[in-house]
Amino acid sequence: IENVQKNAGKQFHIETDFPGTPLPVTADKMIMNNIVINLLENAIKYSGEEPVIRVNAGIDDNGLSFSISDNGIGIPASEQSHIFEPFFRSKNDYVASLPGMGLGLSYVKMAVEAHRGTVDVLSKPNYGTTITVKIPRQ
Repeated sequence: IENVQKNAGKQFHIETDFPGTPLPVTADKMIMNNIVINLLENAIKYSGEEPVIRVNAGIDDNGLSFSISDNGIGIPASEQSHIFEPFFRSKNDYVASLPGMGLGLSYVKMAVEAHRGTVDVLSKPNYGTTITVKIPRQ
């Protein structure tokens, strides 16, 4: 979170909800870091002028679960099944005006699945997006 705040290029508000204890999971530290950075950067990038980002994390018997939510432009239902495909970019004019190649979320999905996990999206246009990652205990 600190690295993303330094490099964001715009102001944003971030809210976190983490338990007071560590969240142990067997995973590649660098890849997990890349996943979180990618999701945070996307949340900021697609949240317009006053981004509010929420990061929640927890652990249970099944493993680690974390979500990153924004108050951004959201993703139309017709595009949600495609956002994890390589090179997919929304047809939204705002998205088209921003730099990107459409590889970030495909990387996230590949990296999460390499850890035997899942990644899901919940989004509504003009209300924002939540991406949830679940990594099982190994």
